[in-house]
Order: sequence, then C-alpha cells, then structure tokens
Amino acid sequence: GRGGAVVVSAGSGTSGSGGMVLVQGGATTAASGGAVVVGSGEGTQTSSGAVRVGSANGGASGSSGLLAFSSGTANAGNSGSILIGSGAATGGRGGAVVVSAGSGTSGTGGSVRLQSGRSTSASGGTAAIAGGEGTASSSGGISLRSANGGVVGSSGRLAFSSGSSADGNSGALDLGSGASTGGSGGAVRVRVGSGTSGSGGLVSLASGRSAGASGGCLSAESGEGTQKSGGAILIRTANGGAAGASGQLAFSSGSSKGGNSGLLLVGSGAATAGRSGGVGISAGSGTSGAGGALSLQSGRSTVATGGGLGVASGEGTQTSSGIVAVRAANGGASGASGRLAFSSGSSSAGNSGTVTIGSGPATSGRGGDVSVAVGSGTSSAGGALSFASGRSAAATGGHVAVCAGEGTEKSSGAVVVASANGGASGASGLLAFSSGSAKSGNGGGISIGSGAASGGRGGAVSVSAGSGTSGSGGAAYFGAGRSTSRTGGSVTFAAGEGTATSSGAVVVGSANGGTSGGGGGGAGFFWGG
Repeated sequence: GRGGAVVVSAGSGTSGSGGMVLVQGGATTAASGGAVVVGSGEGTQTSSGAVRVGSANGGASGSSGLLAFSSGTANAGNSGSILIGSGAATGGRGGAVVVSAGSGTSGTGGSVRLQSGRSTSASGGTAAIAGGEGTASSSGGISLRSANGGVVGSSGRLAFSSGSSADGNSGALDLGSGASTGGSGGAVRVRVGSGTSGSGGLVSLASGRSAGASGGCLSAESGEGTQKSGGAILIRTANGGAAGASGQLAFSSGSSKGGNSGLLLVGSGAATAGRSGGVGISAGSGTSGAGGALSLQSGRSTVATGGGLGVASGEGTQTSSGIVAVRAANGGASGASGRLAFSSGSSSAGNSGTVTIGSGPATSGRGGDVSVAVGSGTSSAGGALSFASGRSAAATGGHVAVCAGEGTEKSSGAVVVASANGGASGASGLLAFSSGSAKSGNGGGISIGSGAASGGRGGAVSVSAGSGTSGSGGAAYFGAGRSTSRTGGSVTFAAGEGTATSSGAVVVGSANGGTSGGGGGGAGFFWGG
C-alpha cells in the first residue's frame, strides 16, 4: 500500500485568528543555523510527489493570505539567495517555472514584479532573464508581451527604460542579436501594430536632450561585410492605398535660436579600389497627373546674403573631371520637351544677379568650348536663338558683346556670324545688322572695321554679294539715311592715309562681261593718291 500521511495542522477559531504553524531550524552562536528542508517523496518508477505551499482562500470580505519567500538580513556578509527552479531531466524536458498573478473581476489584475537589490555603496544588483541553452539545437526564446486588450480597452504598454541618474550617466539600453560563427546574425525588428479604424501606430526614435551640452546623436548604420558588401539601409514609406497617397519622407535639421542650424549631408563613401557609389535623387512618375517635382533651394536670410547653391562634378586627379548635365526629358507623343530656365532673381533695391556660362582655363591644353544650339525641327521652323541685353527705364540699356579669345602669342580667335545654307527649295537666312530706332535722339551707329596693327598691315574689310547660277548675282547697296527736315546723310568712300608713302586707292568698277554680255552699265573711276 502507500505510506501513511503526516499532517501538521493548527486549530481553527471562530472569534480570533487561526492558530499558527511554525517550522524553524535551530539557532547557533558559532556556526551556521540549522536548515529547514521540505521535500516530497521519491517515485523510483513514476513521478515524485508534489510540494505545494499555498494560503487558503479568502472569506467573503477578506483577502487570501500572503506568501513570502525571503532570506534573512545579514550584518556583515551577503544575505541568502533564493532559488526557484525545476530539476534537470535526462530523458525528457526540464520542468516549466511559472510565476503568475491572480486575475480580478472588479479591479485590475495582480502585478508581477522582478526587482534586483538596492545598494548604498556600490552598484545595484542585476536582473537577468535568459532563455535556456540548446547545446545541439536552438536556444530558447524570450517573449515579453502584454495581453490582448478587451472589448473597449487597449492592450498593455511595454516600457524598456533605464533609470534616471543624479550625478552620472543614466544606463544604456541595448537591443541586439548575438554573433553567429556559421550563419547570419539574427534580425532586430521594431514594428508597431496596424489599425482598422484609425491610423497605424507610430515609431519614434529620439536621442537624449541636454541642458548643458549638445544633444545625443542618433545613428543608423548597416552591418560591415569584411569580405563582401556592407549592408543596405532602406528608409521608405509604405505604398498608398486605393484612395490615398504614400507617406511623406522628411530629412531635415532642427531650427536654431542662437547659432547655425544643423547640416544635412547626403553622400556615398570613398572607395580605394573601385568607383564611389552614385547618389540618385528622383521624383516619382505619374500615370494620371504630372510627375513629381524636384526642388533644390538654398536657405533664405533676412539680414545677410541668402545661401549658395552649388552643383559640381567630381574631380579627376589623373584624368578628366566628371560631367554636369542639366536637361529636360524627351517629350511624349503629343507634347513638348520640358523648358530649361537659367535666371537670376529680381532685385528691389540693388543689382540683380549675374548669369555666367563658361569653361575653365587650361594650363597644358585649350580652353573648353561653349556651345549654344537650338533644336532642329522636321515639320516646322527650327528653334530660335535670341541674345538680348537688359532694358532700363532710367539709364542706358545693357550691352551685348561677342568677342573672340585673345591669343597672347599667336592670332586671336575668329568671330563668325553666318546663316546656314538654304535647302533644296529655299533661300539661306537673312543677316541683319541694325541699330534700333530713336524717338528724341540719334539712332545708333553701326561700325564695321578691323583693328589697328603695330607690326603688320591692318586687316581688310570685305563686303560682297553672293553669286548666282540661274539668276542675277546679289546686289550690294550702300545708302545714306533720309531726312524729312534736313540734308540727307552722306556716303563717303575714303582710302587709308599713308603718312610716309602713298595713300590707298579707291576703285569703283563693274566686273568683266561674259561671253554673251557686255560690261556693267557704269564707267570705272579711279582716284590715286
């Protein structure tokens, strides 16, 4: 049969507290006090017996009794440890350890609190929760979560925080996975819950505030690949729903009251054995509306010059530097390509900004070309090219100057103004050199001439009309201006002065006649100096 039971029971009472049962080891003045051991009976073939320590149920208007598992205090040594655990198993799994607070029907559920010890002279005790080691397979997981919320309530809050500090640094908070020698490191995910009637939950990462120094840094860094590529960092918003837009991405430094606001740097790292990474900024395309706009704008200032905006290609220390290309995309089947506008802003009390387009100097080669060309057309006229200086309401209008480059050792560059050749059934384009009209002053002069030469002869000036194979040659006409109130303008042909020898000749003559024609209708005149 089974062994007989041993029951130690105190008496009950109807008007006072029930009797107490005290089991206590013996005291000693020279060594450790006596131990108290409560153990269940061994089952050599089946389970061993249970050990249950519990208080009785509370009455109609009282609480159930307190259970206290505590070691005593110590005057000159460590206080005793408390160990709660299940035994090891050689042919099965270790027993579970469950710490659970009671539920309530009219108030909040009971709390479960794990807290390490306080110290007045050294660091406080550590609280550690660790999953069980799996020597042959995976280690155990650790799950910290609040229970699901009820019909009209929220699920419980989870707070991971270090305590405050009066005279030192507050404690760090580390969330991470362990290292792996034969596989990939474990992922770390921070994710908020979705919502069916309200907005999804917010994720906020904020570094610490400081009242006496700089605020804390916030760093997001991918993992290093010592043999291959480093990890990617992807920051993006989720796709928009059927009737909404995708979320906004804002990268911005905060405002500043007494100093400069923070810099915003976007760039790729340097490469020692390859090319550096590209930086791409592009707006999204659209199927029913315009594509997204891309705006680069420097900062505004109310007391000084506004911020500069610089776009520069990369330097090539051994070969060419990079290209800077600013262009509009090609137009679609029924639209035009986009407009390019290079302009300085307007000014209310000073000069407006200058627009400078040019190539840099070269020390061992020639300066780079500057080419301005408009597009050709297959069904209508080619695009127009217009150079116009600025208008002024109070002073002379701006100048337009076209000047070839100086050659300090050889010839200067040529300036060529020409219209393109005419097509199979059209004429070449008109060239018109004209000053504008004047309402109360003289019309502007037109001067065509070559520069002076100190060690050679002056350059020639030639005005000639084009020849023709099926019609008359082009006419050359010199006419002075007409006047309605004074003498008309003069036409003067003068040869150059020769201060030491003869002056130049002036020759007016018609060309020789052809095989079936005569000479020109006018006589030739010759004045020699």
